Amino acid sequence: MHLRRPGTRNGGRSGLTPGGGNTEQIRAAVERWNAGDRTAPVDLIDPEVEISTGIGDAFQGEPYRGHEGARQWLAALDENFETWEVLIDECRERGDMVLVLGGVHARGRGSGIELEQDIGWIYEFRDGMLIRLRTYYDRAEAIAASGLS
Repeated sequence: MHLRRPGTRNGGRSGLTPGGGNTEQIRAAVERWNAGDRTAPVDLIDPEVEISTGIGDAFQGEPYRGHEGARQWLAALDENFETWEVLIDECRERGDMVLVLGGVHARGRGSGIELEQDIGWIYEFRDGMLIRLRTYYDRAEAIAASGLS
């Protein structure tokens, strides 16, 4: 996994943990993705999961839902991008919510256009299963939406 800044910091924020079980699931999934594994980890995803990405929502008109939606989302990324590397700078975990601040480095399939984008993700879990993933292209917005400032 590519980390732009080694280590995880929580800046002394009360109740936040830098690496709980949900955070480790995210890090492992990112590591598999960056190594080329494009299968949806359905054993870690609730059958009713909701995945909301600004770009995906714009194309579909609504979030991806369920295991099939997770597969469609990952397949669309793989279909449209020659490379898509997830970069993690920081994780903040409280209870069943994890805020991940990082970004992506991608290259368009066919166009060859390179993209570097800072991103904030909010992962929500229930009983160790991902139930909701929201993507923000503005880190401050992700932090505010998560309440994990």
